[in-house]
Amino acid sequence: MGIGERWLNPAERVWIRDHVGDSLPGIQKTTLRLAAIRRAGSISAGALKVGISHTAMLKWLRTHKYPDLEILRASNAVPGAASN
Repeated sequence: MGIGERWLNPAERVWIRDHVGDSLPGIQKTTLRLAAIRRAGSISAGALKVGISHTAMLKWLRTHKYPDLEILRASNAVPGAASN
């Protein structure tokens, strides 16, 4: 996906640890989805990057109680995202 280690901030890394647990596949899935949103600049574009629908991404974020969901939805963009 062309991301470096700084695409997830420390708070997101803590959230992943606290909400995903010790499952390596779960950690990978979560990291890829959050990084895709960050890299793509929006929830919709991030969902496309990982091959799921916008609706599926929103449902996943809600199910996992992602703390910045309302910020993402309101702005439809992620600060620091790079355009392709």
